[in-house]
Amino acid sequence: MKSKLAANVLSLLKISTIFVKRDAVNLALFTELTVLVPRLFVGFHVLTSSLSFYLGNSEGLTQLWRNAILTSHYLSGNFV
Repeated sequence: MKSKLAANVLSLLKISTIFVKRDAVNLALFTELTVLVPRLFVGFHVLTSSLSFYLGNSEGLTQLWRNAILTSHYLSGNFV
């Protein structure tokens, strides 16, 4: 487990040196966002899954919400 964590941290540092300005503030912001964005997606998925559980047998609703959040930043065919 620790070797995977170390490998992920090293790859994060490699990516950040390529795409992020080389100062402490931007590196800290990049690292914080790299950790917080997946937590946001997981939290939304847990929330929608819990809600669909309480609504009843509605896994389709969970899949619809998950696909909506993952593809919401793309333009649909109507606007292209």
